[in-house]
Amino acid sequence: KVRMAAILTDAPLDTEEKTDLPFINDACSECMKCIEVCPVDALTSEGVIHREKCAEYMFNVLGGLRCGLCIKVCPLNNF
Repeated sequence: KVRMAAILTDAPLDTEEKTDLPFINDACSECMKCIEVCPVDALTSEGVIHREKCAEYMFNVLGGLRCGLCIKVCPLNNF
């Protein structure tokens, strides 16, 4: 399943890059299914995403396709 969206606005936007935000929030601190399912241990219980591990797996193993296992097992994923 793929969802694409676009938002057009003339509102002022915060352009600060938020690359250091953890992926874990209060609602998922007990679950950790995403960490367990990751084939390359790209996610940590501290909320760190090792993007280089993720990218290497996607390009070298999946031929450029997105893995998405972490999103698929997440009970908070309401897509």
